[in-house]
Amino acid sequence: MASYPFVESRQRTDLIPRAVRVVCGASALIAISVLLARRIDLSPLSQADVVWRWIVVSLVLNLASVAGKAIVWKTALDALPNRRPVRYAHVVPALFIGFLLNTVLFARMGEVARVAVLARRQRLAGEPIPTGTIAGTAIAEQLVLGVALALCVLALAPVLHLPHAVWALVGLFVLVLAAVLAALKILLRSARGRLARLLAGVSHGQALFSRPRATAVATAAGTLSWAAQIAGIWAALEAFGIHIGLAGAGLVFVASTVVQLFPFWPGNLGIFQLGVCAPLVNAYAVSTASAVAFSVGLQLVEGALGVGLGLYFLTREGLSVSGARELASAPAQA
Repeated sequence: MASYPFVESRQRTDLIPRAVRVVCGASALIAISVLLARRIDLSPLSQADVVWRWIVVSLVLNLASVAGKAIVWKTALDALPNRRPVRYAHVVPALFIGFLLNTVLFARMGEVARVAVLARRQRLAGEPIPTGTIAGTAIAEQLVLGVALALCVLALAPVLHLPHAVWALVGLFVLVLAAVLAALKILLRSARGRLARLLAGVSHGQALFSRPRATAVATAAGTLSWAAQIAGIWAALEAFGIHIGLAGAGLVFVASTVVQLFPFWPGNLGIFQLGVCAPLVNAYAVSTASAVAFSVGLQLVEGALGVGLGLYFLTREGLSVSGARELASAPAQA
């Protein structure tokens, strides 16, 4: 086989930036892990008797839940007319980078960042999609997941004993969602110039809902995603010796999901623990110490995938956390 020195030289030089990115990504992972460890009181975990095989099961189920969300978003993207199907190799990294930035930044900037990262990846692949259109597909994904969440809650309602505060938060979320949709309709009618073009792209991204079969597939995938997350919570409960069945896992799922809808600060540390502990202590008489230990462990299990794989994919994209934030700032300002 012929040898091409200039090709070999280029391959060697390409290894240097890649190695630097890997080292930077590993350093960032360690730094964020230390930060989270400082902000979360890990002392309850040291006193808990954890069955680690159930933690592994919980991680696998949470990964399956993310896979369901990826299917929903890809289905919304593939419904766009006159375009090639978007590859999972582009969707999944953007999704995990969004999870990462939602954990470490304010105001759910990860939702904006994942749109920007996917737009960048499609542009580099020579298959550009307008950022506004990708944002529209992300909104369509969230609407489908919201419907799937409602279906799961209705299915679990007969066996759940949800506090009135949780129902109040669900009602508030529905009102906020309705207000946002009404505002978008008004803006679509009255907007002019650049804003009109952006909103037209967002509206174009709702093409999923004009295809009943694709909508049904996305809704089924969203429902399975939430079901996998409930099963993951059940496995985590078993890991901490809290045997309250799938009904108890469903109650924890609803309470923790509702409080996560309102991001007060990065990761909602403290608020998440309250949402998890309250139903365990009030509805199932679990001791406060066990409930707190479980709430910390559950956030670490769910955060491990988002932060760990998010940093891995961020490194693969050749970005840093600050670089992804700057990339997201352009569509955010628009």
